[in-house]
Amino acid sequence: MESDGLLTGIDPKNRERRCWYENCVNAGTFLLRKELMSCFDMPKAMDLEKELLLPLIRKRQAYGYYTTEYVKDAGTPQRFADVCREQRAGIWERRCLTNGQRCIFLDRDGTINRFRGLISDEEEFVLEETAAQAIREINESGCLAIVVTNQPAVARGLCDIRDMKQIHKKMQTLLGMQGAYLDDIIFCPHHPDRGYPGERAEYKMVCNCRKPKTGMIDEMAEKYHIDRSASWMIGDSTIDILTGIKAGLHTALVLTGQAGRDGKYAVRPDIVADNLLSAVRMILS
Repeated sequence: MESDGLLTGIDPKNRERRCWYENCVNAGTFLLRKELMSCFDMPKAMDLEKELLLPLIRKRQAYGYYTTEYVKDAGTPQRFADVCREQRAGIWERRCLTNGQRCIFLDRDGTINRFRGLISDEEEFVLEETAAQAIREINESGCLAIVVTNQPAVARGLCDIRDMKQIHKKMQTLLGMQGAYLDDIIFCPHHPDRGYPGERAEYKMVCNCRKPKTGMIDEMAEKYHIDRSASWMIGDSTIDILTGIKAGLHTALVLTGQAGRDGKYAVRPDIVADNLLSAVRMILS
């Protein structure tokens, strides 16, 4: 799916994938123009995907809508029991975007994945040991899980936007293999300082999105109707903690990655935890 929602293909769910991919799924809800019905002369059995959707995709006439709201398959007894339990727990209502959303914003490097400086290649990306379990517990709580991360490797010319998106596809795939998912990922490719060999001039700027500025959180808060007073920022640096404070969030420092040793800002988080899983469990309790 392209940035404007235009569908470019369907990857069958049972196909073995030998690549990194965005962890999203066809939710099985469709809105069709009534003019499409003129294609059918009589009632007949048909394959919706092969006979209707794929021809429309080839004509560039089909669009998708990405949502974080509650849409689940309840087609087995266990799944039906699960959605009933989640309805009783209030998750249906909490995930409706007309209501303020509780979100746990997550730094990336040193929080979700092992800190290795500026990561510019997918091979360098390795999950922290507890990251998938932590994010799965966020998912189960009904909170949003959104990554907000500075990635100056783009401005430094170490990689391009496409490379960074590939790294994020790897992150989504690895998390998905352990039953966890991210509701969104937003990153800042900018860096204000000049003078690096091979740097990209178009990304060398003072922007509003590079943490500790709050542009990325502001964008996500508006997009998903996030209740900041009930939301958190988790990271491994004082930059993350200051960003959360400036954005009106509660804050948690994890002792992985930089573990607050960057020392750039004199700030105090609301909680300190050994790792992401510990921080998430403290927040959710």
